[in-house]
Amino acid sequence: MTGWYSENGSTYYLGSDGTLTTGNASIDGNNYYFNENGVMQTGWIDGNYYNTDGTEYSFDGTPGNVGRLFIPSAGVNVALNYVDDNTGDEAAQAICDAEDSAAYMVFSSSDEVWIGDHNFQGFDAIKSVVPGTQAYIKNTDGTIDSYICTEIDQATNTGYDLVTADGRSASKINAGGIIMYTCNDDWTSVTATFWQPE
Repeated sequence: MTGWYSENGSTYYLGSDGTLTTGNASIDGNNYYFNENGVMQTGWIDGNYYNTDGTEYSFDGTPGNVGRLFIPSAGVNVALNYVDDNTGDEAAQAICDAEDSAAYMVFSSSDEVWIGDHNFQGFDAIKSVVPGTQAYIKNTDGTIDSYICTEIDQATNTGYDLVTADGRSASKINAGGIIMYTCNDDWTSVTATFWQPE
């Protein structure tokens, strides 16, 4: 037997001589990882992320002072730089204006985290996520936090809050999670995505 083989929920690849493939493997131009028993693995392995479709990603790029945000299915890979709610809009704007830099804002009154960046710098890719999409933040200490998208909404940026299309305050509907957003046509019209720790 050669080629792809699935059994009991596990996927294997057998080479032209019938041997199980282990470790990193390039098959039909895609990159996969198989454990020592030949079972295809997905997720984080040795600093790289492997999808079931053979796409492989890594945190390539310099981390910001918080770390680096990675959304494999959307192709988002951006440095995160800290802004607190006392530094003002100019500081957040400067971070967003910089190349490969998104603002990681922590609001002291609620411990909410918002991540914002410009759509023309590639952050418009968050508009393609759906509930269930996974995101990761590689912190400066090397640890990786996992998040899952729970909601995507069109919202209005009031300058101090995001208000969803159905009138909810974004600051009151995602306790313990992260809100990622980017502008649509202008700064008041935004796409907001809501994420919870996995």
